[in-house]
Amino acid sequence: MMQKKIHKTRTVSDEAGFAILAVMGLLVALTVTITILLPNGITSHDIQNVEIERQNLQAIGQGTETYLRKNRTWPPTLAAHNPGYAPFASTKLTQNTRLFPRYYFAHPNTGTFANGNGLAESALTDVRFLLVSNLEADATPTITNAAEFETWWTTDESATPGLHIYRGNLASQFHQVTFRAIDDGGSYQIDGTTTNSGGGLLADYSRYHVAGTVVGLDEDNTYGTPEVQFALTGHVVYQFDPLCSVGFRWRIVPAEPCLPSAVLWLTTDGDGVLNNSQAGSFDEPNLTYESGPTGTTSGTFSAQFDLNNFTGSASLDAVHYVTRSLTIGTTTPIDVYIGDILFSLTDAATLTSTNSLTVDDADVTIFRPDNPGDYTAGTFIVLIDGSDLSLPSGDVKGVSLVEEMTTVGGANLSQGTFLLNMQNERDILHLTLTSAGTTTSGSYSVLVEGADIQIESSNYLSGVHLIGSDVGIGDARLQSGQILVTTNENDNAFGDNGIPVTKQDIIILDVTTTGVNTAATATLLFDGSDLGLTSSPDDIDGITLVPKYIFVAQSIVNPGFETGDLTGWIKTGDLTGNGGYNDWGATTSTSAMSVPHSGTYFADAKSTGAVTGILFHELGVYQRLDLSASIAEIDAGKATASFSGFGHGETPGGCCDDKAKLRITFYNAVAGGSPIGVSYDSVWANTTNTWDPLFIYHAPVPAGTRSIELLLLGRKEIGGSKLDGGIDDVRGTLTIAP
Repeated sequence: MMQKKIHKTRTVSDEAGFAILAVMGLLVALTVTITILLPNGITSHDIQNVEIERQNLQAIGQGTETYLRKNRTWPPTLAAHNPGYAPFASTKLTQNTRLFPRYYFAHPNTGTFANGNGLAESALTDVRFLLVSNLEADATPTITNAAEFETWWTTDESATPGLHIYRGNLASQFHQVTFRAIDDGGSYQIDGTTTNSGGGLLADYSRYHVAGTVVGLDEDNTYGTPEVQFALTGHVVYQFDPLCSVGFRWRIVPAEPCLPSAVLWLTTDGDGVLNNSQAGSFDEPNLTYESGPTGTTSGTFSAQFDLNNFTGSASLDAVHYVTRSLTIGTTTPIDVYIGDILFSLTDAATLTSTNSLTVDDADVTIFRPDNPGDYTAGTFIVLIDGSDLSLPSGDVKGVSLVEEMTTVGGANLSQGTFLLNMQNERDILHLTLTSAGTTTSGSYSVLVEGADIQIESSNYLSGVHLIGSDVGIGDARLQSGQILVTTNENDNAFGDNGIPVTKQDIIILDVTTTGVNTAATATLLFDGSDLGLTSSPDDIDGITLVPKYIFVAQSIVNPGFETGDLTGWIKTGDLTGNGGYNDWGATTSTSAMSVPHSGTYFADAKSTGAVTGILFHELGVYQRLDLSASIAEIDAGKATASFSGFGHGETPGGCCDDKAKLRITFYNAVAGGSPIGVSYDSVWANTTNTWDPLFIYHAPVPAGTRSIELLLLGRKEIGGSKLDGGIDDVRGTLTIAP
């Protein structure tokens, strides 16, 4: 019998049931797996909360950093992060998603720092903060001191369920600020905190401040308007050097050495800001120049040298201040010294001070002060007798000594030569002397052809000054090879670039080619209209630059012997070893000198002892001068020594040839010690009843010098047994270069 095969058909409901069973089985398996994988029974929801809290703490920590940079202090609380520093409302800042408190702590050592005072380098390790949060419970951290902060900083939060710690180290947001001063003066301000020198020496400063801190540096002794101001973006070192030019005394380090600083001197046409007999300075207060950052001219005029002290009437045209001692001419040379003033007059005049000299408008004359830096008395010397030279027009209107080899527009100008401007001439001449003095010889060429640089035919150049090396005057910077000039008339298109200038202006010429086809551009240095100078009395004639030398008078005991004896002086023996006897003393008159140079007494350079054959006697008196106050400048090679006095002897001829002079010797100790370098002598004074000036001018003081021996020396040379000489009114000055 055949069996019947029966087939069962599966329904849709059957399919759905099997699917549900499969999904349930999978969920069970996943649950078991997750339970196995997650520690401590943490669920996937917990994982999500952990990640959210980590991100929230990171956002708050970034807000803390932003707050520090913007406000230059720590945020005082978590709530202070809102608004603007963290993307949460205040309540969301102070508690986590489980509503437990969050905690914020700045390191106790830096939590209350004042950015204006900064931090020491040792404190940078404490520029840290903590954010503490616990999703399972209130973390309740206690941090009141550095030790407790370190405990939480080093806590392993993974060992505590739900604990989260964000650690912020912001030491990189602090930059070092260092200030130091070479000499007195200056002031500064950091984030509103001011430090003034009060005219003394600023203490060295080195602290760390938040990036973005505003720093101001002022050259004045009391902080006001800073010359330098910046926002801190990295470590900086600034140095204050009062010998740099105004506007550049605070200098970032490292940097090129500061430019030497000078002061503008000038002469004018009438009796306005200066009278026409004076050379005056244009200087502080409120000194600025047209070519400086402000683009304005301001400052103060002050008379420095007045020829009316030496004549009834004299009008200055040209002026030049000598800044380097050198020799002029070859066949018949003349020496000029630091501090000498070279000048030319508008008309002939007789000048009388230590000596008397008649000069005219074609001459260039030296005024040598009896005491460096003091222009009330001195000696006049003819340097250039213009009548001996075939110069155009013969009237010198401007003079500048080339004190170091200088290149102008490709032309090399030798030391000891001159630039001249002549009346009614648009050109600048270059003069080289072979003989200087009352008999002058030499040759000249045209350095700058005025017509080539658009100087109008009705105009001529007046003052001239060559910039030998880079220098700063006020806030202006001048470069080697530039030439400063003034004009006799207003000119609407001066220089190849055609700028308008007036008779009250000073112009910088940048010369690119010289001689025929001269090329030069003009820049206004000094704008007289800014100072209200518009009329002819204030037309500018002569111009020169004067370095800011410091003159230190030496304290000589009894320099004029007005004690009536040799107080302060020590007698020598016979320096020749020929047996002369030192009989120096103070007196009111002798057979060889009837009156003192000044006062009541003078030193009688008397010695006794027979002179026979080729023998002679040299005896004197001396004292040591302490230079301890100028050690730094001496050892830097910036000091020269000048001494002066007056001496007499006996006019050569007849029985006698007595004489007197000055000598200085440098020593390496204040007392005792050994001579250093060479000695310097003045000329001999050897005229009866005439007080001849005695000078030792700007002898370089060797490094290591600590004192100067000043020796007044008398010499008995021909016949007889008695020396008749004398010295009076000795003075000494240490000149410190900038």
